[in-house]
This record gives sequence, C-alpha cells and structure tokens, in this order.
Amino acid sequence: MQQRKQFIIFTDLDGTLLDHDNYSFNDAANILARLLLDNIPIVLVSSKTQSEIEKISKQLRFHHASVAENGAIIKIGKHPIFRGLKSNSPYCFGSHIDSILTIIEKMPYAMKKEVTLLKDMSPKMATEITGLDHESLKVCLERAYSVPFIVSDTDILKLKKFCEESGIGITRGGRFYHFLSSNIDKGHSTRWLMEKTRLAWPDKSFISIGLGDSYNDIPMLKEVDQAVVIKNKHHKELRISLQEKKVVESNSKGPMGWAECINKIVYSE
Repeated sequence: MQQRKQFIIFTDLDGTLLDHDNYSFNDAANILARLLLDNIPIVLVSSKTQSEIEKISKQLRFHHASVAENGAIIKIGKHPIFRGLKSNSPYCFGSHIDSILTIIEKMPYAMKKEVTLLKDMSPKMATEITGLDHESLKVCLERAYSVPFIVSDTDILKLKKFCEESGIGITRGGRFYHFLSSNIDKGHSTRWLMEKTRLAWPDKSFISIGLGDSYNDIPMLKEVDQAVVIKNKHHKELRISLQEKKVVESNSKGPMGWAECINKIVYSE
C-alpha cells in the first residue's frame, strides 16, 4: 500500500508569509485556512524573537511549532505530528546574548563605529527601519541569542573575518544583519525538527517544504525536500546559492507568492 504524502511546511515570516512593509498575511489567508483544515503542520522560522512569533501566531490563529532568533529557539506548539517533543518549555541552542555582546565589545574601534546595533538605535531610526511601533519594538528587543545590526556593505567582509576569528556567526535577513552563535542557523533547527519527527513517525513518508526570501533562509532551504524562493530583489542570488536544489520560484512577492507556490506544490501536483 502506497504511503500518503505528509507535508511539513517551514516558512520564513517577513517578506515571505508576511508582507515586507505592512506585515499582513491577508493574501495567503485562504490557502492557510485550507492547510489548517487538512491538518498540515506549519513551522514559523524567523529571526524574530519568541515573543514576536507568539504575537503573530495569535493573529494567524495557530502555533504548530516555531523557530526564533535564526534557529536558536525551537518552541513546540499544538500539532500531533510533533508528539514526543516537549511543549511546556522551548529548546534552546547556542551562546547566550551576553557572551555575544562581550565579543562585540572587543571589536576594534574603527570597525565598531561602522556597526549600529538595533538596541542602540534611537526610537526614530529603529521605527524607520522596522516599521514597528514603540510597543512592538520593545518585543523585538527581547532577545536571548542574537543581536540585530546594520553596517555598510563595504565593511561587511572585514566584519565577517572578525566574527570568524572570534567564534561567533553572522547572517543577513531582510532588514538587518545578525550576530549569533557560529553553529546556529535556520538550517540547524529545520534539520533537528525533521530528524525528531521522522523518528517519532517511522512509517510516514514526509515531504518538507521551505519558503524564504533572504540570505538567512538559505540554510533552511538547503535542508528541505522542496525549496521555494519568494520573489524580491535578492531572489536571483538566492537561486544561485541553491543551484543544486530543486527550487520553485514565485511570480509574486510576499504572501501572494507564498500562496501561489503552496497551491502549486501541495494542491496541484
């Protein structure tokens, strides 16, 4: 007897499931409702904090599982597919933010003055970059494992070299670069969750789908069976980074592109 396909969806938020500018998921609402009706698990994978993801989950009206701070925190919600994994407290990986900030403080002055941490920005500057109001910014700063920042493109190569020599990692999202532990990324958390899920359900045939639009999504997209690149100004570069993978590219941006590709993969094949 042929096994029925069991899809698991791993999705980035900003610029993917959520509109980059207004954070709306309205254009994906109908397909989301269908996925929930079909009991297909959706894992929210983001550089956002756990508190931010919990707020978004309430708006979405589901929380199956989530990955916060670029892979450092995995929180299991309510979905039977994740049986055997604890849901009362998160799984945490990597170095605490205090260790990362200590290394940043040791950065050469000429380099440090070109780096602006989100936590050090004026409210006006932070709001202009993120589009978040004051209360949402406070939640965005409730970080335990990562440090968002901006830096000029001309200084990024030197900064990457410093991070490599200092034992911390650096990645780039839709709005910010992020300092974090060197061994943590969205791919690590995707792989970890899939390994645990396959162990719990040895008789099921899983197909993992990953959707993203930024550089920090590449490790996640490399781990899944079906990678989806959501259209934006970086999508061609993402496609080049994933040339060994089977990739679906959206024609539309944000949640409209998300709905387009999920419909094609899950409901049209």
